[in-house]
Amino acid sequence: MIAVRLCKPYQWAVFGSPAYFKAHGRPQVTGDLTRHECIRFRRPEKGDIYRWEFMENGSTVRVDPVGGVTVNDGELMRSLAVKGVGLIYSSTFHTSRELAAGTLEPVLLDCSPGSDGLFLYFSKTARNQPKLRAFIDLCHRLLAP
Repeated sequence: MIAVRLCKPYQWAVFGSPAYFKAHGRPQVTGDLTRHECIRFRRPEKGDIYRWEFMENGSTVRVDPVGGVTVNDGELMRSLAVKGVGLIYSSTFHTSRELAAGTLEPVLLDCSPGSDGLFLYFSKTARNQPKLRAFIDLCHRLLAP
């Protein structure tokens, strides 16, 4: 098998707008999230509310976010967070535009899990297929920082 990296490693975290943090403060530990408005994400494929995941004392801790807004679209979720509606749980990969623009800021990074990034896996026999090569080139162009 061959693995081709499609993006840099990224990290999961809680994100909020500068205006939200100015009005409500920044959570310092995961327990602080109960005092914040969180924008919840309903996973379309399962129908459940995604529980936010953190690493504490070497163990995975899952938090049920508290909030009056639930969405099932990542773009909408990020847009609401930029407008100061509440905090979101996302990755630095998905929020890269907002981070670069300064419209979202991460918190709780010290207890947030990381990821090695996205990879495309394929067999050695498939590596010379023009369609696969074109797809890899497109992914590199679209996912380039």
